[in-house]
Amino acid sequence: MDKFKSKVHLLADRFIDEILEVRRYIHKYPELSFQEHNTSRYISQKLAEWGIASKVVAETGLIASISGQSGGAEIVLRADI
Repeated sequence: MDKFKSKVHLLADRFIDEILEVRRYIHKYPELSFQEHNTSRYISQKLAEWGIASKVVAETGLIASISGQSGGAEIVLRADI
């Protein structure tokens, strides 16, 4: 588990500036609940830049799938806009 934590920390350090940029953009242009069309589009574009496919559901929701290399267990994450 320590090896996993170390890898997560390294990745977090590597991408912190870009993630903060995304967060700042989203907070700079707020949208009402269930009307987050621009936010969803922005997130979808970012995911595409990172090589992550996504699809729109329920007009403003997104589902993205990230496959691991080993074919082992899956982890499901949920986030609200």
